[in-house]
Amino acid sequence: MDSKTLILRKALQKFAKDSRNHGRSIDFLGFAPLYHMPSTSYVVQVHAEWIDTMRSNEALKILIRQLYESVSPDIIQMINRIDICYSSGEVRCTAGNTLINKRKFELLSTPYIFIEE
Repeated sequence: MDSKTLILRKALQKFAKDSRNHGRSIDFLGFAPLYHMPSTSYVVQVHAEWIDTMRSNEALKILIRQLYESVSPDIIQMINRIDICYSSGEVRCTAGNTLINKRKFELLSTPYIFIEE
């Protein structure tokens, strides 16, 4: 893993911890580059039981708000969008209106990097 990927991983671990501290534990959190490594733009994928009980757009609002509160603007610039996943890992919501920043790249088939504490 390159240094930027390690920085993003650490920031997302903080995001997961902060989410848990606010009563919204995240069951699955991973990220994948939008283009081949080294990448500067990533998709973050999230699953949590509490997300299953609400509409995707409401869950995204909560996740994005928590992300902005948890990580620095430099990290935000690395994140293109958040995808909400089912517990099976399949993507539930990945609409264009969930973009975090202005970068628009197509997601390529690349290995995911899973966040573990």
